[in-house]
Amino acid sequence: MKSICFLHVGANKTGSTSIQQALFFDLRDPGFQYVGGGRPNGSFAISTVFNPSPENERFFHRSGAAVRFEDYRRRFARQLDRGWTRAVRQGRHAIVSSEACWQSSRQGLFNLRDHLAGLGFEVRVLAYVRPWLPWASSVFQQMVKSGRGRLALGLAEDGHIFAVRERLEDLFAVFGRAHVAVYRFSPVDFPERCVVRHFCGQIGMPVPADRTWRLNESLSLPATQLLYAFHRCSDLGGEGRLPRPPGLQRLVVRLRGLRGPAFRLHSSFLSDWLVDRRRDDEWLAPNVGFSLADAPPPDDEHSVETEADLLRFAPETREWIAERVGQPVVRLPDGDAAAGALADQVDLLRRKGLTPRERVVELRHGIRNAWIRRRDAC
Repeated sequence: MKSICFLHVGANKTGSTSIQQALFFDLRDPGFQYVGGGRPNGSFAISTVFNPSPENERFFHRSGAAVRFEDYRRRFARQLDRGWTRAVRQGRHAIVSSEACWQSSRQGLFNLRDHLAGLGFEVRVLAYVRPWLPWASSVFQQMVKSGRGRLALGLAEDGHIFAVRERLEDLFAVFGRAHVAVYRFSPVDFPERCVVRHFCGQIGMPVPADRTWRLNESLSLPATQLLYAFHRCSDLGGEGRLPRPPGLQRLVVRLRGLRGPAFRLHSSFLSDWLVDRRRDDEWLAPNVGFSLADAPPPDDEHSVETEADLLRFAPETREWIAERVGQPVVRLPDGDAAAGALADQVDLLRRKGLTPRERVVELRHGIRNAWIRRRDAC
């Protein structure tokens, strides 16, 4: 029997991390081989090996890698081929999970398809797409985690995340419509509300009866506000400054401890953006059998409509960050001045636990930013 490579392509913010963590760390079955280039998320390996000129992509540069790109390419190519070859030799089906495929160029997808075909695989693609409104809020929060300090959505640097029709047409053209399955990301409709169980059910991989995965990486509204203030006001914050500030990942983890209302964008902020999605929705219904245009839930007092909403900090938020860094509580409740003062405290929280190497990276980062500011002032 010909081995199948099940290629999970995301899209972004549709439970991919849960699927990857479960397949990499938890699930073992003699009929399947998970291939991720040595990581749970195969995105970095797949993008590095198969995308045209990946060394020029932000995805590579933002890693802060200190070695030459070709070293990465060769190492990841060896790791991927080792996993795929083992699967073919042992008569297993391979599984790859890479959200990078969702935003890959068509040529990158052709490169991957041809390589897998040369190894003897039949490729079947699985993609999830999410209703527009919760998807927008989730992606914007992810952008804040990555450095966004402006209230904007669907910018050029966001790539093709929301270009659902374009992305699916590429996948259909490369792999064939019959080999691409598209699912609506709706946990309420999944077995035990678990996307891992749904995914494994589609590929025929058994899952223990007592296991579910609900990896929630979301930040509360107060935590998102603090991180947004840091990126907006700090010299080290902001999506345009590369590489990311050292300790940013640990900072996000620490901010998860700040509880509060869920983060959600206001429907009025999203109204024009939703108009631009109509063309995709009109195409989705006849081509995949469902729409992403759910009726919006009622907005509440915590929904973010303007930047002023992101720069309005509750007393509990100011007290929480002050306690974590041993500083006086910022008395200003809102506005630019409050955001700047809180950004300084968030930066103190980020600096906690930096390694000596990270401190050197931070110094270089600061020197680079100072040079950019002087250049821009000329």
